[in-house]
Amino acid sequence: MLDISGINLLVNILIHIKMDTAKSQPEIVVYTGFEGSNSYTWSPFVTKLEARLRFAGIKYRTASGSPRSAPRGKIPYVSIKQHDTDEATLLGDSTLIIEKLMADGVVNDLNSRLSPSEKANNLSLQALLEDKLYFYQVRSIITILLILAKD
Repeated sequence: MLDISGINLLVNILIHIKMDTAKSQPEIVVYTGFEGSNSYTWSPFVTKLEARLRFAGIKYRTASGSPRSAPRGKIPYVSIKQHDTDEATLLGDSTLIIEKLMADGVVNDLNSRLSPSEKANNLSLQALLEDKLYFYQVRSIITILLILAKD
């Protein structure tokens, strides 16, 4: 059983762990390509990146941005600024952004416990969703917008 001094020690340790985590978390801005920082962006790539950041409990903010100013000409892209530097790094492509955040220890690898076979299945499903079905989503949205424009 812990006495008061033991509880105080435990609370202090937890506070320091939380402070260290907050200090090490970079400042992240997600550029979604659309006006309105609090509105939903229909892009599956923006959704994938924002969901990944939310799952990890990473604080970030959104800004409109433009494919013209994106490092790879794609939306989303991010600006990542470490607390120990004044320079921000621009990264594009949601998959590359997530890989960089995993390499830097900002987010965990959600696939680390998967077997090689499960990782292959995951990669094939991701390729299907991002490379094939994405264009059907875009086509559907354009069709809906054209129908609404006629009315």
